[in-house]
Amino acid sequence: MAYAWDTYYYFQSHSGTSGLYLNREGSGAAQPNQNISIYKPVGSGTNPDHQFKLVKAYDNSGNVAGCTLRSALASNYALNIYGYGSSMTAEGNCNLYPVGGQYPNSSNYNDSLIDLLPVDASQNLYKITLIKHPGLYLTPVGNYNNANVRWVAFSKENAHIGKLCTSENGGGGTGGGHCITLPTRKYCWPQFDSSITAICGNVGCSLTCVLDIANIFGPRSFTAREIADTCGWGSSGLLRWWLPNDCSGSLNWDNGYNPAAERGNILAVAKQQINANNPIIIKLTRMANKSDTHFVVAYKYVNNGTAQSDFYVLDPGTGTECSLDVAMKKNSKDYLYSYILSKR
Repeated sequence: MAYAWDTYYYFQSHSGTSGLYLNREGSGAAQPNQNISIYKPVGSGTNPDHQFKLVKAYDNSGNVAGCTLRSALASNYALNIYGYGSSMTAEGNCNLYPVGGQYPNSSNYNDSLIDLLPVDASQNLYKITLIKHPGLYLTPVGNYNNANVRWVAFSKENAHIGKLCTSENGGGGTGGGHCITLPTRKYCWPQFDSSITAICGNVGCSLTCVLDIANIFGPRSFTAREIADTCGWGSSGLLRWWLPNDCSGSLNWDNGYNPAAERGNILAVAKQQINANNPIIIKLTRMANKSDTHFVVAYKYVNNGTAQSDFYVLDPGTGTECSLDVAMKKNSKDYLYSYILSKR
């Protein structure tokens, strides 16, 4: 596994090339609202200002819902977002603040709940995103000593990619995983974007998944209207699972598969697809009501892809990248029903 719970790590910025690590500014004991920056190693021993522990967080049913990054200075202090106003999607500063517990409704739970999104788990490269503040990533404002760290929207630069290290020499563990090749153009759309709701209302997750894959494959940016014109849209959703003619890939190439049919071995097939550098659309539902569906796009896995929690998806419901488990919880689904293959 690329990382372990309840273990202290150092997070080196800029894809592990900067030699600078997440840092609690100040001295002495942890205090509320102390700023987070990136800073060079100090001395040769362990540095609690730079050490943060991955601690599981849970939902009301006791299932893992993400984690918090706790400071080595005090176990009840975690990375937090500050100064975002009333909007849960507004950018804000990163600081330390006490967290009351590991469950919803505990003090500061929403502002500290994070997910680690693997970029290359074999190299211990991750993006850190806030689960309750969708679309925001932990990002230094520059690649220099004492640069401030904020929660900001996704950028094309590597500033928001950090390396998980066990020491300040950049060392880290190894883990088996793979991520498909992703473009610099936008490829993770929310189904509630106005260009999508104008076509689908509030039920456009299927069209959004096709839009995401079209933009992953390229060779240019595609729009929701182009996907609707290609696939058609009716009262039951997409009429066809196709990509535009000039897209550098195809959907539904496995003998005209109809996603209404239930399929097995979904995680094994998803792993094969990702290893072949292709995303896969997964249809989620509820055991109690299999007509209640949601679609996501799986694009990477960690820990050898042996469990549901190892896979990461583009979730149209929030327009964010998250683990498959988190996407299922957010969309109130508990069952993997079927899939749709893609091919470059």
